[in-house]
Amino acid sequence: MTDKSTVFIKIDEYRKVLDTLDKLKKQVVDVKKTIASIEKLRSEEEKELSAWSEKVDELEQKVLSVDSSLFEPEQ
Repeated sequence: MTDKSTVFIKIDEYRKVLDTLDKLKKQVVDVKKTIASIEKLRSEEEKELSAWSEKVDELEQKVLSVDSSLFEPEQ
């Protein structure tokens, strides 16, 4: 059973509600854009950290190679 009652509100109040909803919609869009920007930055940061890690690994291998060359007994 559905009860369809008529509700009357003032036009000014209705406009305020519409304005508030519009502001909320815009804020949601802004927040989504901000989140997208943060995700993009995080992705770029991960790529940079990965590249740095690879360089450090390469450097470590070179240091170990030099270390073993210098301290191995000659045969």
